[in-house]
Amino acid sequence: MFGDIEFQSESHPVNARGKIQRDGTFTLITNGKNGAIEGQHKVVVVQVVTNHFNLDVVHDHGDIVHEKYATYTTTDLSVTIEPGTNEVVLTVDPRDTNHSTNTGHH
Repeated sequence: MFGDIEFQSESHPVNARGKIQRDGTFTLITNGKNGAIEGQHKVVVVQVVTNHFNLDVVHDHGDIVHEKYATYTTTDLSVTIEPGTNEVVLTVDPRDTNHSTNTGHH
């Protein structure tokens, strides 16, 4: 998998963001600090899958996830962040019939 991941707090006006690494892991940053705030979060995966000529971009470092994960209004991904270190494992539907798993740390 590739791209960026973002957690939107459902109780505070703050987002945590991170770059998805080649191995699928990610580390979130909130306001310049590692991690996400405690509580419930909606999750989106942002991937660049087309270029300005509207052609598919070839990536050699992961699958393209289903477009429903690209916006907070359509994503069904959510997580609860507890005090301390959290390991978050997200299972996402791909653009095709294969499944990908993403693992990250907060």
